[in-house]
Amino acid sequence: MKRCGIEFQTGDLISLWGEKITQQFTIKGNLDFEQQLDEIPLELLLNFEQLVAVLDSSAKIQTMFIFGSMARGELTANSDIDVFVVTELTVSEMEDFIKQDLNTRNLFTDSIRNKLTLRYEGNLLIEINCVRNIAEAASFYREAKIKNISQSLYIGTPADIKVLEGFCRIKVDEKVLMEDLISEIFYFICSLPGIMNNKDEYKFYFHGNIILHDFVRIRAILSGVKDKKHLPAHSKDFLSEGYNVLFPPYEGNLQNYIDDTITCFRECLTEVGTVFDIDTSKYSDFPFRI
Repeated sequence: MKRCGIEFQTGDLISLWGEKITQQFTIKGNLDFEQQLDEIPLELLLNFEQLVAVLDSSAKIQTMFIFGSMARGELTANSDIDVFVVTELTVSEMEDFIKQDLNTRNLFTDSIRNKLTLRYEGNLLIEINCVRNIAEAASFYREAKIKNISQSLYIGTPADIKVLEGFCRIKVDEKVLMEDLISEIFYFICSLPGIMNNKDEYKFYFHGNIILHDFVRIRAILSGVKDKKHLPAHSKDFLSEGYNVLFPPYEGNLQNYIDDTITCFRECLTEVGTVFDIDTSKYSDFPFRI
């Protein structure tokens, strides 16, 4: 069998990734074999394997572990691979180091703050987050809801596994989180009338999107969704008719939009206050005419 320019023999994939298999792909005999193979991200996994080999060769790479869909065993042909690397190298130094050893013919690299992106032909993406210590990854790793923690570590020691396990035992105080979200929504709703009067279209949509994002997070938590609270999966599912905060054209009736947003907010206040025993009375009135 040939895939990604490589001839595979029976058992090759097992020998390549046998110790780090985070999920299994099932080939169904009654479906098109080639099409099913195309849905398995073989090329992305091959690129990742090459990256691991390069990073493992450097004494300046202390720890490397994955999070996101691959760590959860949910990798698809449309997925990215998300990586944390504990290193003393800067992102720029990391980029130079990787480009020396990887085949860069079909590779585009770029950096965004502490993140290095490796984008391959076919828009395959590996994101490397460079951190100074493993604790910087705590919130991202915890929210990724990884079940097999030991398999997420590619470079490191048993002590690193213990640290990662500790991240997952940290409990998020959802009551405090809800209080923060309610306060933030209130703040940004209060900003809308002034922005509207100043005819600041950009800022109106910017603040409006923050409000929408916070509504999604609240609805997800109230619905019992515990994973990826920073951006819940299937976010649109949490915008039911009662919370369907959509943005009108800027030349539309923005006052109606503000009124509808406040109505949604008040519905949220009632439910959040009841479920989490939070006194939301101070948010019931707005310091401007509705």
